[in-house]
Amino acid sequence: MDLKGKTVVLTGAGRGVGRAIAIAIAGEGAQLVLASRTETQLHQVLDEVQSLGAKAIAVPTDLTKPEQVEKLAKDTLKAFGTVDVIINNAGWCPPLRLMKDTALEDWDMAVNANARGPFLLIRALLPTMLEKKSGTIINVSSNIARGGCETAVVYGASKAALIALGEGLLHEVAKDGIRVTTIIPGTMNTDQRWDQNTDFPRDTVMEPEDLAQAIVGILKLNDYVLIEEIPIRPLVQDD
Repeated sequence: MDLKGKTVVLTGAGRGVGRAIAIAIAGEGAQLVLASRTETQLHQVLDEVQSLGAKAIAVPTDLTKPEQVEKLAKDTLKAFGTVDVIINNAGWCPPLRLMKDTALEDWDMAVNANARGPFLLIRALLPTMLEKKSGTIINVSSNIARGGCETAVVYGASKAALIALGEGLLHEVAKDGIRVTTIIPGTMNTDQRWDQNTDFPRDTVMEPEDLAQAIVGILKLNDYVLIEEIPIRPLVQDD
């Protein structure tokens, strides 16, 4: 798919992996709808992609709030009239702790941000994709959703729900020309990684640009080609 002129909705666009994805896609000539909770960071990324010549808007959005997700969808269609790609990149990880010490509020927040939020966004924009019988949805999960981690049970469970959402959705919409891909990345060099563990070995992480390149590669495949799931991780990883 030639990304020039395509409309891409990207969540978690304010920093880290989201920022890298936005810049990579802007370089391909796509028009972007950037969403993130942190408005200051979001507008910094907006300035960056616009400096590359990309048409883009920024829509501050908390994915745990349905009314804000609805506004994101409406603003997308108002600005560009359509949507071609949804990238559910935003995520939230509670403080690392054992299951017995995990607060219910952490469970609710993780599930709402990592699974319900993507569901709400897809549900809001899917009718547009179904109408034109084309589109690509990319969900960014985590290797912890498959491998587990004793202090990140809640995060892993919420990201596993995102995998299941994508698998079920693909069965529903493939016949309508819509692709659904789940990316399962390993450890990333992001603020979230170091906020959780400052002592994590820094030579065993991927850069955000690595994941961004993989996403661009998926999007540029011919429309009839599907990558259903792609695990991507550092060659040497220490979880």
